[in-house]
Amino acid sequence: MIWLRRAAAFLLLAFVVASVVTLVAKEVTHREPAEPPVRIVPLTTDTESADGTCRIVACYFHNTDRCSTCLEIERTAREVVEKTFSAELASGQLTWVALNMEEEENRAYIAQFDLAMPTLVVLRVKGGAVEDWTPLDDTWGLIRNAVRFSMYVTDNVRRYLEGCS
Repeated sequence: MIWLRRAAAFLLLAFVVASVVTLVAKEVTHREPAEPPVRIVPLTTDTESADGTCRIVACYFHNTDRCSTCLEIERTAREVVEKTFSAELASGQLTWVALNMEEEENRAYIAQFDLAMPTLVVLRVKGGAVEDWTPLDDTWGLIRNAVRFSMYVTDNVRRYLEGCS
């Protein structure tokens, strides 16, 4: 009887381990076609704000290999920005950008913004330089709650836009 319990426990444990390995493998290898990245002039020499005008950039920094959560954060944040701030986007006061921080031309941003993982960063660019920036680190914890995620992104972008007035 004991051997039957041990065998059942072993089979159950093997099933759980196999399930976890399968889920992790799907998450790591899952790739959705990404839209071509939007390129911007390097943020420190931004010609659009070199005349002293203030502009806000919502920039999602990502890696080359992207999990489904990374893609969801980018997609949802972009949709929130486009829906909530369409007038600011149209006027050029706000720009949405997604950059692969592993590409050579973008690696400097890792140190500049202290990036350790894919992160949405809101920046205020003025006079050709980054004047202020905030990493929105809570996006990872909020992505499963659409309302809180939307409010978090909206509040931070709005705060930066108000700082440009």
